[in-house]
Amino acid sequence: MKRYKYTTYLAGPIEHVSAKEMKTWRQELTEKLVCSDLLVYDPVVQESFKVGKPSGEQVEYIKGLKQAGHWNKFVEEMQKIW
Repeated sequence: MKRYKYTTYLAGPIEHVSAKEMKTWRQELTEKLVCSDLLVYDPVVQESFKVGKPSGEQVEYIKGLKQAGHWNKFVEEMQKIW
């Protein structure tokens, strides 16, 4: 397991931006911050790994569950990314 001296977290909107906008700035920052001692944690990428689909699709799915009142399924899907 690789150990890092420093970590940082990319925080930004997911729900109200296009997939292109969401990826562009995150990718740009990650590339500019490349350093062997720094781990850049990108929650969008990590959430996509956890649920097995693009983050934007998961956001829409979860919002639909909430709006339709499917609370048990909503909580179950939220647990996957928490």
